[in-house]
This record gives sequence, C-alpha cells and structure tokens, in this order.
Amino acid sequence: AHCTNLQQISLPNTLKSIYPDAFWNTSLSDIIIPSSVTYIDREAILSTSSLKTLYCSKAQAEQCITTAELSNSGITPTIYELTSDGLYKVGSKTYGSLNDILTGNNIKKRIYTVDEASRLSKPTGNTFRLRYK
Repeated sequence: AHCTNLQQISLPNTLKSIYPDAFWNTSLSDIIIPSSVTYIDREAILSTSSLKTLYCSKAQAEQCITTAELSNSGITPTIYELTSDGLYKVGSKTYGSLNDILTGNNIKKRIYTVDEASRLSKPTGNTFRLRYK
C-alpha cells in the first residue's frame, strides 16, 4: 500500500501473514505485529522511513529482526511475550492488550486473591503480598 499519510494501523488478531511491501512508503511510527502472524516477509517494511518501533512476539523475533535489518531502518524490534494469563509483557512492564502497548497503559500492580496467588505461586520462591480489606 502506498499510503504516505498512514500513521497508525490496528492489525487484527486473526492476521496470519504479512507480505512484501505491506507497509511500503507509509508514515507509521509504531507497528505491532499480532502474535497470530506466522509469516512476515523479509520486505514487509521497506521504505517506512518514520518507523521508530517494531513490536513482535517472541515467536516472530527472528523474522522481525531480518525484516528490520533489510529495511535499513536502523531499528531493533522490541519483543513482547504473551503470558499464560493472556497479558502482554515487554521487558518488565505488563499490558492488557496490544493497543495498551502503544498507548503506554501498562498494568502497574495487580491485587491477587488468595486463590489466584496459590495457583500462580511456584516452588521457585515467588512470593505475593496479600492485602486484607
């Protein structure tokens, strides 16, 4: 697509493939590839000069790095992990959705019930601080 004014796009969680020139000559500054995508063409982000951040899932990391290198954009993809409870983790921050990553609306603290804490606790020494009301 030749959309020089395109600055933001929301990719559906049902998307499976991203083909050559998918983001060619756009003004996108951030692209988040949903974890449903299993194929990212090496030439997917060519001529995307305003791109600052490319977010990819851990499973897509190799394809994203290759795509970013080929585009000569000078960016290193930011890798997110999809946690077992359906949240998205980027570094030490956790987000409720892919859109929250873009807006910076991270989950600051989570209050667990005793039942949740007991299910999540592992013999590795993880501890939870419980609050009583």
